[in-house]
Amino acid sequence: MKKINILILLLGFSLGICKAQTSKSNNLETHYNASDLVDFDLSSKGINVITKAPKGARVIKDGNDIVVYGGKFFKITFSKQDFVNPFNEDEKYESISEKVADLKTVAGDIDMNPSFIKFEAEVKNGFLKRSKTGLTFVVGVKSGEAAIIITDGMSYDNSPDKFTKYSDEDIKVMYEAAKATLAK
Repeated sequence: MKKINILILLLGFSLGICKAQTSKSNNLETHYNASDLVDFDLSSKGINVITKAPKGARVIKDGNDIVVYGGKFFKITFSKQDFVNPFNEDEKYESISEKVADLKTVAGDIDMNPSFIKFEAEVKNGFLKRSKTGLTFVVGVKSGEAAIIITDGMSYDNSPDKFTKYSDEDIKVMYEAAKATLAK
């Protein structure tokens, strides 16, 4: 009887471990909805904002940027920049809106971006752009003296899953998370 109880206990323990590992790996394959996202504070990583991300998301360093990684289908890059105008280094942008407007001008320039099709959505400090390769977005947030530029995805080389092709719905969820980002 004692052996049977131990066997049942071990079997239950083994099944619990298998279920936990399966749940953990399935989370990486999840396509999220905006309603699945929770507050995610990036201030401990040097970016003083609160954004939205899937529960259990983590931060990955990607060069000088950080990425909120919520699995294969949720990766948002946060780039901390100054307000210097890259087209005229003697000039500073007055607002995050001005900086994003210049980024939008470049993104929509057919000569510079021949795959550009149209802007699908625009907000005061951001835009969702359609190109021949799919959707992308840019959202800006002013945090202290820094301009935080938020974009979809991350570099292939630093991606844990080496995946960089997202559905339109995945991009739209990440765009909603970026738009919900607030300075602390």
